[in-house]
Amino acid sequence: MKIQLGIASLLFVRLILAPVSLSAQQPTTLYVNRTDPTCAGYSPCFTTIQAAINSAGPGSAIRIQAGTYPEQLSITGKNNFQSATEIDRIVIEADPTAQPGQVIVRGSPGACTGNYAIRLQQSKFITLRGLTITGTGGQAISLLGGNNQNQDIHIELNRIFGNGSSSCDGGITVARGNPGTLIVNNLIYSNGRSGISFVDADGGPHYLINNTISGNQWNGIEIARNHTVTLANNIVNNNGTASGTTGGRFGVRRESSTMPQPAGIKLLNNLICGNSQGQISAQVLDSTDSSNFTPLGNEGPGVGALPGCELPANLFGNVNGTDNQPNTADDDFSLKANSLAIDVGMDPRTLGFNPAYNPIFEADFVIEGIRPPTATPIDRPHSMPALSNFPMRRR
Repeated sequence: MKIQLGIASLLFVRLILAPVSLSAQQPTTLYVNRTDPTCAGYSPCFTTIQAAINSAGPGSAIRIQAGTYPEQLSITGKNNFQSATEIDRIVIEADPTAQPGQVIVRGSPGACTGNYAIRLQQSKFITLRGLTITGTGGQAISLLGGNNQNQDIHIELNRIFGNGSSSCDGGITVARGNPGTLIVNNLIYSNGRSGISFVDADGGPHYLINNTISGNQWNGIEIARNHTVTLANNIVNNNGTASGTTGGRFGVRRESSTMPQPAGIKLLNNLICGNSQGQISAQVLDSTDSSNFTPLGNEGPGVGALPGCELPANLFGNVNGTDNQPNTADDDFSLKANSLAIDVGMDPRTLGFNPAYNPIFEADFVIEGIRPPTATPIDRPHSMPALSNFPMRRR
């Protein structure tokens, strides 16, 4: 399949040159283990993630060892100085020695208000990576906006399911501002209301790449009227599981406006299928969109037909996982052999990002040696058992 990339209009104008930080604090690796105060011999060691976050300075890495952490995490004022750059990035991640799914953050259960799992405010250059976030009453990850907005937040390789309720979004919410938000390689499923929501009047630019967004109550992706968002290589499937139509039940929904800005949402090579009220709402599509697929392909410019893509069995090998139960921690969104999602993707490394970001897009192809030395990321069908993090590709 010849794939249109539409690269010229996607140059990432905020390329990071990584000048030397004015901070004198030296980067540090901090370890967290809830049940072992020695962190298996690594130090400094903390028994809560929040304590490690509070201690982290520019350039720090927080490695969370296997376990379940019933914590509500507040990331506030980190790297919040004018000269902060990529070199100051703080990485909060599952320890690389842990198996996928072994680091679980449960957040705060109960009613929606204030019961997030992870909230970021007034922070810059933060990465959240490799976490399973489930069971919280509100948002799994919330980026506050306006005077509390963040900058260059990366959300990578996380499994986010079973959060929120019919009263509030349970996936990821991004409020006003928050430029440089990158949401890549995540599984977001079975959450209250919408899987990813961009709220308030405006914000961005934001980038959603290589995510699988499935089975959320309302929309897969909900975008307020003036946010600027690029969506590439996402599978948005079977969202809108709740009854009714309030708030929408689309794959991708743009808030209605008397002054719509469809060019503010760029859709490239997404598979948007089986969502209960429709695949793509009005005021989304224009000539900047290309190579997307829906079951009928009649939504507008840049969309083609791929009959049968609404059926998970035509995409994924074993969605319900080994326990054969839906909406649980072992749900498996790996692509099946001859999946309809194969051959409809693009190479996100061509989107104009800083080349230093390429490992983010290639991440699931280097884990556990699944990529042969002679293969390139877009040539190799995905074979990881737990995550479908590079969901659509050429081969």
